[in-house]
Amino acid sequence: FIEHDCVIGNNCRVGTHAVLRRGTRIGDHSVFGSLSASEGNNHIGNHVTIETQCHITDGIVIEDYVFIASEFVGANTMRISHGRKNIPLVKEAPYIKFGARVGVNVTILPKVTIGREALIGAGAVVTKDVPDFAIAFGTPAKVYGEVPEEERYQEELYQKFLARSLR
Repeated sequence: FIEHDCVIGNNCRVGTHAVLRRGTRIGDHSVFGSLSASEGNNHIGNHVTIETQCHITDGIVIEDYVFIASEFVGANTMRISHGRKNIPLVKEAPYIKFGARVGVNVTILPKVTIGREALIGAGAVVTKDVPDFAIAFGTPAKVYGEVPEEERYQEELYQKFLARSLR
């Protein structure tokens, strides 16, 4: 189901029974998996893969070359205000930077930034920012190492991304 006011780039694939709500923007050469849902008002970059049964929260930014495995959940508010007019609804979605890899069944809480090319292990609950090139896992997620140089994208590709995004 794709609502109006969505933008889907060239050479993309949207899986079976996926839901894209208003304001979802998907870049070129990206995959949005079957049974995944985008709440809208978000940005999904170029060459991004979002696997099956993922929840892409309202307001999230996912930069280019990011991989998100199945059953990902992004949260965008620290307080559940449902039915409580005295609790303001404040949305502060996660931000996933260029080339990050997110393992299966990961939850990222509001206001959290996943650094450039960071690797988040399966089942992690990410409650704090993860630095560039860090390897983090656990509940709550902690940094346990650094992504080896040979697993990183070439700097030239990252510089091209930066040049495009600064326009």
